[in-house]
Amino acid sequence: MGEGERPYRRGIRVNLGQFLHQILQVFFVGLMIGMERNVLPSLAHRDFGVAPSSILFLLSFIFSFGLVKSVLNFAGGTLADRIGRKPVLILGWCFGLPVPFLILWAPDWWWIVGANVFLGVNQALAWTMTVTSKIDITRPEQRGFATGINEFAGYFAVGVSGVVTGYLALPIPHKSPEA
Repeated sequence: MGEGERPYRRGIRVNLGQFLHQILQVFFVGLMIGMERNVLPSLAHRDFGVAPSSILFLLSFIFSFGLVKSVLNFAGGTLADRIGRKPVLILGWCFGLPVPFLILWAPDWWWIVGANVFLGVNQALAWTMTVTSKIDITRPEQRGFATGINEFAGYFAVGVSGVVTGYLALPIPHKSPEA
């Protein structure tokens, strides 16, 4: 440690602001994943003629996300050691920003697959890097709890987004003029 530098303190309480900020980031990643997982199967069938049970759907949509996420999870740690945790988180969010617009303006199914690839990059770099960052800022006995809170926030958001987008996607019943 150089002269004038303060020692780095580990622990949830002393790093609570950063800890909560990272939980919020994971929550937002979970919202995007929940929305996509709930809306896209019906969109695939209705707008692009791709059946959610078809091989095209499974291989292009589900496989693309899993492949990208797994490769970047593997590379994300090395990248974070090289350029830092924060730049990797920001890079992850840069890949996440176009996802809703790609889905909204998709002229064909392959735009949806592309959005899914961007979401895989976003989740690998943003969600996974928050786990790594939490491990960096917590004490060893807090790491399991920190990781559990991280996963809870993300998957809770997946569920919330699934419920909300499910209700938003329901058709609006119309009253008959006689009523």
